[in-house]
Amino acid sequence: MIEKIIMTFTEEKRHYIFEEICRNFDKLAKDKQGLCVMKKLIEKTKNVESQKLIVEKILTNGLEYVQNAYGNFVVSEVLT
Repeated sequence: MIEKIIMTFTEEKRHYIFEEICRNFDKLAKDKQGLCVMKKLIEKTKNVESQKLIVEKILTNGLEYVQNAYGNFVVSEVLT
């Protein structure tokens, strides 16, 4: 359901979802289902400030993410 919202709503309309994902970033980045949500969010986020926030969140725990099976994919998604 969250992925569908990310894919269909404008960034402005799904801002509340973005904020909630950022609050739970660490948990979602290391979870199989969370990975799918994170990939869609990264793909659909075009606002520069929002993109910076995502990168900052990843940099905060980058080593932990690259050592995690799912977190590694989140890092890869941002780098591509």
